[in-house]
Amino acid sequence: MGVISTVAVTTGATTAEAVDLVAAPAGLHRVVSTAHTISLDWRGIRRASAYRIQVSKHRSMSHARYYRFGTSSGTVRRLAPLTRYYYRVSALRSGRAISGYSRRGTSAMTRQLPGPTGLTASATAPGAVSLTWKGVAGASGYRVTASTSRTFTNPVRVGTTRLDATISGLSSGTTHYFQVVAVRANGSNLTRQSATVQAVTSPHQVSTPPAPVTDGPSDVRAGSYNVTSVSLDGRYADPEMRTWRERRPGVLANLLGENLDVVGLQEANHGTSFKSRLVSGTTQFDDILQGLQTGGQNFAITNPYTANCVNAATTYNCTYQDRGVAGSDRIMFNADRLSMISQGGYAYPTQRTGGNPMHLAYATLQVKRTGDRFLFATTHLDAGDATVRYTQWRELIAKVSQLKGDLPVIVVGDFNMQKMDPNAATYLPAMKNAGMGDVLNQEYRINPGRSVRAKLMVNGWINSANHVSHDVKTFSYDDARTKTGNNIDYVFATNSLLVKEWKMVIKYDPTTLRVDGVIPSDHNMVRATVTLP
Repeated sequence: MGVISTVAVTTGATTAEAVDLVAAPAGLHRVVSTAHTISLDWRGIRRASAYRIQVSKHRSMSHARYYRFGTSSGTVRRLAPLTRYYYRVSALRSGRAISGYSRRGTSAMTRQLPGPTGLTASATAPGAVSLTWKGVAGASGYRVTASTSRTFTNPVRVGTTRLDATISGLSSGTTHYFQVVAVRANGSNLTRQSATVQAVTSPHQVSTPPAPVTDGPSDVRAGSYNVTSVSLDGRYADPEMRTWRERRPGVLANLLGENLDVVGLQEANHGTSFKSRLVSGTTQFDDILQGLQTGGQNFAITNPYTANCVNAATTYNCTYQDRGVAGSDRIMFNADRLSMISQGGYAYPTQRTGGNPMHLAYATLQVKRTGDRFLFATTHLDAGDATVRYTQWRELIAKVSQLKGDLPVIVVGDFNMQKMDPNAATYLPAMKNAGMGDVLNQEYRINPGRSVRAKLMVNGWINSANHVSHDVKTFSYDDARTKTGNNIDYVFATNSLLVKEWKMVIKYDPTTLRVDGVIPSDHNMVRATVTLP
């Protein structure tokens, strides 16, 4: 090793012993890594009595930590797993540096932590499996992967901050395989995947509908859910909006968990070009329908077609034929309790240039138990142009008034207007004047509400638009729970109908006010129980 220079170190009037600087130690390399350590080795220097290791997460060596070793090897500890660390070494004698540092840029990665342990899986309801596992220190959450293949092709993924999860909407009577991985706050893997476990989902059992009777009140539990189109996979501005395959279990869990009679869906994409992003079926609405059926509930759809074309499966080279298709607005109903009398779709005459066509889907449905009939409709009004949106709302009022005749009415949908919007002063009263008021009796800038129709409100202080946020406080009146959330999703019903209950459907931890797992959609489902006359 060559001597670089000789330096005299002085302190005041006293001259310290001269230090001969030598070349920095060479051959610095990693021997082995664990999740929290990196063991290093280098070529020793004869005159050195110790060595200093500088370690940083940055190539520039900023925010470095320092370690001292008495031999030409050592283990750097207390490191973060799966992280790249940069390091360099200098030689010491009697606690003083006798060399500069070795070159910058030498680095190594720590390993991932072992996967979570204790994973168990057990079939619960048809098409549903409940899982539990042990926690991992430092994890911000967990991601469960399910597949019908041992190699986990075409997986379904569910995220959660808990140590348990239930995955619904799986194929019934089928062997499924499961793994869980701990993740950081940014969603990246903190650990390796756990060991694989398997469970066989329960077979689907269709319940026997009750015998019809001719009189008595009919309670209808109706929902409205904008499920966010599969076409937005990878295009949504917020990375918290996961892919449809990841969101689908949460959407199905919400639909299956509310014991619905009928639901109006918005953005249930009707195109066939996204088939590779689905779990089953050829369209997003078909994927949802099959998920509900395999989840143990006998749902049917009022309109199964993709397009108003002679070839109803595609819009390609379309020769027009009215099949009642209302784009991605779809109505699904529990076929054990309701039957369909008629259905149709209505494209609003006013549309935004360059925007997606907006529709009204409608159906006349009959309660099997009582024979009572009602008109149900769902819509999605234009979000990009307020003038177009409010014109479409007037057209909706006119069309529903024309369709309903003497039938009671339930109208749901994403109206893209909350009660603080000045136009609410016109359109909320307009719906009531047309005989179909909001079931919460929301009024322009009045909060808390006056004379709320619903006898019971659940999660009424939470907004229906959730901004893809896990923090419920960011889209609610957490500090004023007598208020009603500023919703853009509504349930309207004939003014004379009794409204027993209204619920904002959202799964969150009431202690932390954090949404559980993957956020299913940028909208929360709303639903109401309405009694027909």
